[in-house]
Amino acid sequence: MTIATLTDANFAQTVGRGGALILITTGSDKLRSDFKTAFDKAAEEEDRIVFAQVDPTANRRLKQVFSYQNTALLIGVCDSEIVFRRSRPWSSDLPGAIGSLQEAAAEALPAADAAEVKKKRAVTALDK
Repeated sequence: MTIATLTDANFAQTVGRGGALILITTGSDKLRSDFKTAFDKAAEEEDRIVFAQVDPTANRRLKQVFSYQNTALLIGVCDSEIVFRRSRPWSSDLPGAIGSLQEAAAEALPAADAAEVKKKRAVTALDK
């Protein structure tokens, strides 16, 4: 999956009701290169979470909603609720962030769908 570019206008439509991992940064933020590489790789591999970036200088409403304070932010959103936020993220933050979003998304599903997601996750874990 590619990394979406979020704007004030397309936020609700792009993120939807599922989980989204959002990176908020400007070009001048100091973002660790290992994090950016891991973020890009995870976006290619993970198909149940939307990976997105926001330029806060061009999207004032999202800047305000996420309380951007001139430092890179990694934010997990599920069903329009912030699940977590991490200032100056590290690549080691990504596995936990993805897991948290998957759990939050499973909890937001109806009971039958949530059981199916958990069953698939258990099978995948055994395959690895």
